[in-house]
Amino acid sequence: MFNKRNTDWNLLAKHLAGETGELESSAVEKWLDKSPANRTLFKQLKSDWKMMDTMNKQFNVDNAWNKLHDRIITHEGFVSYERNDQGEIHHRSLTFMPLRIAASLLLIAVLGFSLVYLTGRYQNITVKTAANERLRQIELPDGTGVFLNSDTRISYPKRFRQHTREVTLTGEAFFEVSPDEVRPFLIHAEDADIKVLGTTFNVDTRSKLQGVEVYVTSGIVELSEAENQVNHILLHQGDLGTILMNRINITRSDNENPIAWKTGIMDFQDTRLSEAVKILNELYRVNIVCLEPGLDTTQTNGTYHYPEESLDQILAILCKQNGMKVEKSNNRIYLSK
Repeated sequence: MFNKRNTDWNLLAKHLAGETGELESSAVEKWLDKSPANRTLFKQLKSDWKMMDTMNKQFNVDNAWNKLHDRIITHEGFVSYERNDQGEIHHRSLTFMPLRIAASLLLIAVLGFSLVYLTGRYQNITVKTAANERLRQIELPDGTGVFLNSDTRISYPKRFRQHTREVTLTGEAFFEVSPDEVRPFLIHAEDADIKVLGTTFNVDTRSKLQGVEVYVTSGIVELSEAENQVNHILLHQGDLGTILMNRINITRSDNENPIAWKTGIMDFQDTRLSEAVKILNELYRVNIVCLEPGLDTTQTNGTYHYPEESLDQILAILCKQNGMKVEKSNNRIYLSK
């Protein structure tokens, strides 16, 4: 802790990093209240720390270290001035060893924390699911829950930055974002950026024909073009937003079929057969094809559950509803009248 003869630079650095407990934070506050000089020093150190905490911006790192060093060396009691025999004024560092040790401690402490917070802190973790892996759940450093579909890749830092929480996604994932009004949650997904404060939604980047899709199950989501943030739209519960070729579209979904891969629930209420087939293909990992023109626009009804109900059971019901028949050949399933 702090005492009358020196400053606990290690504790200051720890406090700046936000790693102090209640007792340690209380000790820092008491030290700050002792003198205006302490508050001035801490303010300067805090400013330098923030400068080093913005490694994503280009700046001179060595200059930041030098500034910290100068703060310490010129702190009250660290430097003195003397006049030599010729009348010239020189400054010299005091030889009071505890203060020199304290100065070294701060540099070592800041360097140590910087290695953690400016390299390890922002070092990315990458999670990738296999092509045959339907669902994997992970938790991000802020408590956000993410459900990954098959053949999906997500990258995120070990610790999020002070003012934002950013991840990169390729594939499909469902997010349950932990609320944080200070740090927005930002997803970089191909040609789209998705920004939220705390909500639940699905992101799908897999379709090159349909573009990036975002389906919102609760809250509000901002969907914008990655290269042009002015081009954006707000999505609410039940909205399905897409970005394709710099164009943003929004439609309404009366069911949660966009996340059937996660829930296992297929809710077909006057649903086009083409949509039903798309969901069945994904869940059961098959290739169903509508042979006849116009067959894909046929409407179908019913609620089904994966994996409790087999594909054959569901197809039998769909065929009975619409007067269709099923044929299997070359690893494909053909539907026809």
